[in-house]
Amino acid sequence: MITDNLKQLFSSETIGKIFPDNLADQFFDALYGDPAEGAYNIGLSFKEHKNNTLTFEFHLTQRPGKCLRCNLTYGLPDVFSRHPLINVKGLV
Repeated sequence: MITDNLKQLFSSETIGKIFPDNLADQFFDALYGDPAEGAYNIGLSFKEHKNNTLTFEFHLTQRPGKCLRCNLTYGLPDVFSRHPLINVKGLV
């Protein structure tokens, strides 16, 4: 029951307010100087509530005509944890 309520609380509309769709463009603009250079969109979603912990996931969606090569995604947890646009600490 709690998880169902949390899924409603962290709906796609709410997630969109705290982690906007255009954040990937801002991220790649800061990283490469051009948002069109980004190979994926970055999304956030609520996964579960377990043992008094809320778990969220980042979802990478390949952009049309782009490739999600390992060298583009390797190390992303560290990058996301430090990057001011992604702002994991602020999300928490």
